[in-house]
Amino acid sequence: RCHKNSVVDGTKLVMTGEPNGDTGWLKQKLDRRYGRWEARVRSYNVGSSGTQYHPVLLIWPQSEQRVRDGEYDWLENDSVGATCAEAFLHYPGETPKVQEHAVETNCGAPLSEWHNIAFEWTPQALKGFINGVQWFSVSEADITAMPSGHLNIQLDNFGSTRMATFEVDWIRVYNWR
Repeated sequence: RCHKNSVVDGTKLVMTGEPNGDTGWLKQKLDRRYGRWEARVRSYNVGSSGTQYHPVLLIWPQSEQRVRDGEYDWLENDSVGATCAEAFLHYPGETPKVQEHAVETNCGAPLSEWHNIAFEWTPQALKGFINGVQWFSVSEADITAMPSGHLNIQLDNFGSTRMATFEVDWIRVYNWR
């Protein structure tokens, strides 16, 4: 049902969110523990404004057990084309904390313009970068304990009746040893 909403237009991946809630997503097949992921992305509303689609870049656990193994949403905004980036980093087991929420404080151009977004997962920390500048680092105990995960690219619908677009120019994945 959502394959029609994730297409390559000849130069980039284009995910669309429709007024009826149909939306796009992609799952990487390669699972790993630790690494660096980079993506050049932008998102924007089509037509009238709306804030209910969330553009998301995340590491999803290989086990498919998010509560048990965690989830690292290294870019998840509550609206397409937002002014500042946000991240939600869910702890494996969700104890003693459920998640860390990072909000970019030195916001540059809105996310409707192209940005290079990167995420590093090491045994010591989870770190996020925008256009080469680090904007979050979390090194709390147990936050990095996901056994293994893979990249997902999503345009999540949270009750929208608007149209939205999430574009991905490129993705890079690096091993971390």
